[in-house]
Amino acid sequence: MWEGGILGLAVTVTVGLVGGLLSRAFKIHAGVLFMGYYVAVLSVPAILAL
Repeated sequence: MWEGGILGLAVTVTVGLVGGLLSRAFKIHAGVLFMGYYVAVLSVPAILAL
């Protein structure tokens, strides 16, 4: 099975669905979503470490 297991699969599907909904409902460009994901990957662990 995939290394993230069921939780990793659920997170991946949720991020994809939320990104798709934001893209359609608010006309947010995919590049903006990517920048948000990129910043979150770097900043969330740093914030949680505080």
